[in-house]
This record gives sequence, structure tokens and C-alpha cells, in this order.
Amino acid sequence: MRKFLVTLCSVALLFGSVQLPTSMEVYAAQTGDISMEDGDIITNPYPELNEEETSYEEETTKQSGSITLKKQPKDLRIAVGYIGTMSVQATSSSALTYKWFVSKNNGATWLPTTNKGCNTDTISLKMGNSANGIKLRCEISAADGSFIISDPATFILDSSVVPECSVRITKNPEDGVAPAFATSGQRAVFSVEATGNIDRYCWQVSKDGGNTWNATTAQGWNEPTLYCKLSADVDGRLVRCAVYDVNGSIAYSNTARLVMIQNSINVKSVPSGTYYATSGQQFNVSVDATAEGISYLWYVSKNGGTTWNPTTVTGYNTNKISLKMNSSFSGSYVRCVVSDKYGNKYTTPAARCVMTDLAITKQPTNVSAAVGASFDVSLTASGTHNQYQWYVSKDNGATWTGTTVTGYNTNKITMKMSTTLSGRMFRCVIKDTVTGYTVTSNSITVTAK
Repeated sequence: MRKFLVTLCSVALLFGSVQLPTSMEVYAAQTGDISMEDGDIITNPYPELNEEETSYEEETTKQSGSITLKKQPKDLRIAVGYIGTMSVQATSSSALTYKWFVSKNNGATWLPTTNKGCNTDTISLKMGNSANGIKLRCEISAADGSFIISDPATFILDSSVVPECSVRITKNPEDGVAPAFATSGQRAVFSVEATGNIDRYCWQVSKDGGNTWNATTAQGWNEPTLYCKLSADVDGRLVRCAVYDVNGSIAYSNTARLVMIQNSINVKSVPSGTYYATSGQQFNVSVDATAEGISYLWYVSKNGGTTWNPTTVTGYNTNKISLKMNSSFSGSYVRCVVSDKYGNKYTTPAARCVMTDLAITKQPTNVSAAVGASFDVSLTASGTHNQYQWYVSKDNGATWTGTTVTGYNTNKITMKMSTTLSGRMFRCVIKDTVTGYTVTSNSITVTAK
């Protein structure tokens, strides 16, 4: 600046009176209070003089009070959807504060912005179509009252400028397989691993073989691991993860496929209801099922089905277990988990095991008697809470109805033979009134001689 003023003074001596810049104009040029758009230059007011005589050294810094503005913001060119930064560099003997302002009318008016970093020396901006051409500048204040405004810089949409992505995919997702009826513990799982300045994850799904992609809302959609519940309508879809870095650049993982495995388990019969046995009696509980790579595991519950533990009784890993009744086991429940090689599982209904003292120790037998003769039909049963009911069938066992003959509610009935009675069948149903267990005797036929 000194060289510029000296040159002007020399011109004054040669040509006479010359209007020199005022001290205020010199101060304004030095402090930056007069803002200039990028590309503006101070032109020579005396074009008849050559450049060498009027040259000056452009200052690279601006000064205002204690603040030295060493670096101005620069125009930023970037493609839509990406994030760029503008920054200033200033020093002062006092603490500095920053505030960025934006203008959408070419600098006519300025409004404070709330973009990330708006109160720091570096502001981050995401390019959108409506952001093209806006200007930004930074107002810097010092604790001692000094104040300076940076030159404005322009945010310019340029599709050719795409920031290099800092993210690198180190592990790609693999095809996910889960049962069609999967629960929270049986979902297809996809994972991605990446390094770099990662901002966020976004899992995407394609229904058309990868031609178009849409963000998914499945569990973990914005995390490194995605959990998908499979069903027929999503079988075969593709998934991938878009990993964004802090500048908005994206690294895409390889695609993986949702693969639904149909349930191969076919259950034909299951244990149900209550199994009764006397103390020390062996009895079996079984399930009938088929599956690809079928396996079985039986469980027992001794607290009414609240908790279940695997059992090690004979046949615990087959379709049939063999149990021995005793007082401590009475009231327990058993069930079986049937699995196939795809991870599908089927749990049978729970069956209750109850000890009873009711058992038929001697079955009734056929009777042949002369017409008019009295005869008995009887059986013998153990048990202390037995209730008896005898039944008769007139159609060779097709249907049965309760009878009211003498002794119909005891272990022995008494009748008188007749031609009408001949050929009828009888049997007895005995019920343990404590446990509810019932047992039916063999059926017998009475015949007139």
C-alpha cells in the first residue's frame, strides 16, 4: 500500500493536483469493511499511466482491531446431495466467536444460518437444487470488541464435482435364510462392515432384481446389522447397505438375497390330554411326524408348564419316550420339539402325566345261561376312589347306552336270561373320582342256551 501512495504522489508532482484517497478510504480497504465479490479488482484510476507505475502488492490478510483474517471462504462447487464445507481462518489476542450468514438474493440481504458449524470457523452445507447460487459469509467478533466480516463465497451446483467417498466396505452381507414363520429369534440376518468417516447406514431392498432400490424399515435398517422376517411375499428380494460418509458420499455393499425355506415338518399325531399310570408302571408318550433331517428333543415341566427343561429319559431324542410313574413325577407335563434341517421347529402340545391307583385287574368274561336263569357279569379293579357304570349294546357294539340292571353302578351286575337279552353286549367304565381318570373294560356277550 505504501508503494501505491508513493506512486500517486509522484504523479501529482508531474501532472499537478491529484485527488488522493482519504484516510477513511485507506482504512476501509485495509479492514475489509467494504466487501468485494470474488473476482473484483481495484482498477487503475489513471489509465494513461502504465501498470508498472501504478502497481501495488495485494494484501493476503485483512485486519480489524485485534482480529487478523488470514483466510477467506472460497466458492464451493459440488453435486446435488453431497456435503461440502466453507471456512475462515482468523487470529486475535482475544477470544473469537463466529457467526455465518446466508444470502439468497446475491448479497442484498443477509440472514443467520443454522447449518452445522454455523457458530464455528467451518460451516457444512448439503447441496440441493434450491441451494444453488446462495452466498455465505462469516462475521467474526473478538472479546475486546473487534469485529470483521469475511468476503462472501458462493455455493455452486456442479454435477461433475463428487467428493471421493472415504468409506470402504470390508465385509459384505451374505444371503439370509430363515423359516417362513420366523419369530424374533429366527429372522434372516444381514451384516456389513466398513471403515472410514462413516455418518450413517441405510439398508435398501429391491423387488425387481436390482433395477430399483428403496429404503427398508425392517429392524436395524439404519445400523450395520439388518433383521428381516421372511414370508412368501419377500422371498427372493435383494438387499444391500448404503454406507454414507460425513460428506454425503455413498459406498454400496454387494447385494444379498432373501431366501425363504419352506417348512418341511409334517406332524401326523401329537401327545395330548392326560396320561395315567399306576405307581411303578412304565408308559410311553410319542409323536408321529416327518421332516427333512428330522430331529426330536423332549422336555419336561414340573411347575404346570411355566418352565421347561430337556429330559434324559429313555428315548429323549426320538419320537417316543418311556416314562415310569411315581408320586414325585405325577402331575408333570411333557412335550416334544420337532426340528428339520432348515431350522424350522414345531412344539407339540403339552401332555400331563398323572399317577392313579385305578386299574382293571380282572376283565369280565362271556356268559351263557338258560332262559329264565339268573347270572352275574363282574370285573375286578384296584383303586380307592372308583366309580362304576355298566353299558349295554344291542347292535353288536356299534352304540352303547347306560344300563340300570341290578348292580349297574358296582363292579358286578345281575340279570335273568331271556331270548330278548340273548346276544346283547356289556362293558363297564370305571372312573377315578380324584384324578378324573377313566378306564373301560373289555366288552362281553351274554347268550341264551
